[in-house]
Amino acid sequence: MQNIPSHSEDIRHLFRATPPSITTKKCSSTNGHVSIELHRYDKVGVLEYGQKNVKDLVVGDIITVNRNDDTYHNLEIMSVNDIADKLSMCNIVFCETDLVSVYEVVYTSPAYVMLSSDYSAQEPRLTAFVSGDKEMIKIFQEGRDIYGGIAGLSFNLPYEKCLEFNPETGEYQPDGKARRNEAKKILLGITYGRAIPSIAEQLYGTRTDMTDDEKVKAAQNIYDSVMKAFPGVKALMKNAKEFAKEHGYVETILGRRRHIPEMQLPEYEFSAMKGYVNPDVDPLDITTLQNSSDIPQRVKDSLYKELKSYKYFGQVAQRIKDLYENEHIRVTNNRKKIQDGERQILNSIIQGRRSTNCPYTLNHITHGCT
Repeated sequence: MQNIPSHSEDIRHLFRATPPSITTKKCSSTNGHVSIELHRYDKVGVLEYGQKNVKDLVVGDIITVNRNDDTYHNLEIMSVNDIADKLSMCNIVFCETDLVSVYEVVYTSPAYVMLSSDYSAQEPRLTAFVSGDKEMIKIFQEGRDIYGGIAGLSFNLPYEKCLEFNPETGEYQPDGKARRNEAKKILLGITYGRAIPSIAEQLYGTRTDMTDDEKVKAAQNIYDSVMKAFPGVKALMKNAKEFAKEHGYVETILGRRRHIPEMQLPEYEFSAMKGYVNPDVDPLDITTLQNSSDIPQRVKDSLYKELKSYKYFGQVAQRIKDLYENEHIRVTNNRKKIQDGERQILNSIIQGRRSTNCPYTLNHITHGCT
């Protein structure tokens, strides 16, 4: 839409909602040849056809024209050479005739309609299919609103109370709308790979009566309720995560493969810096000197276990700083990369597109396409 030619009115017309229009064009005659200026996609009156697209005109067609005195005349197209090329290049149809009068050609431009379309609950449908969650599939089978159904099961309330409008009375239900909206944000947040703080911001970002901690806690509670109500989705997330850790990729239902190498990284990696002293090196034992710049595996394991035990990020950051400054050990913290990878897992399975040259079907999911 950004590259529509700004001076090509005939093209820009296609991108505007416009009603059909009836227009007249002058038809002039010179030395027995009449030229009729028409646009490529306009329609003209054709005897025995009613109307016909200009691009479909052929020799022998008789088009209906209008004289200046408002009387109609049938003008036969005697010779049209390369009519499609003429229409596309100069929008002129040349007709041979003995008439020398000036005519007006009456034609109509078609109506154009602008519309917006979207898939109906595409992500939830795919989530239900991939996870095999019985409750979610049942909601679709019964023709219920998926987000209202999720809200009802998650909040342990009747389905009717989790809709914007009561299905029987049509009454507006602000609380039902809020419940449905919360369930929708949680489910889409899961499929889009959003973290709980991000979902909390979506749900309660404009609330001034809640602290940031309260927003996150409220979002976590709803998230936990959804996971409890739909165990198949929870199992899908767990199994997909384990698969990604083992193989370094995930696949869509049609075999498109999304590589997520971050999932195979260790949380922490350790490397010795200049000045590091290997505790296993004995200056009096020459056989130990060859590994003087290496960090023993037992030391790496101990440090890894220690860093994993810390509850707060500040503790991890302080310990990494101490190791760098005092023990000359550089620690690479891969937590952020792993978390980013985790957010891509379900999103890649649900929203990934099938490669156009992928030959595999549902029976060949394990093969995939790279």
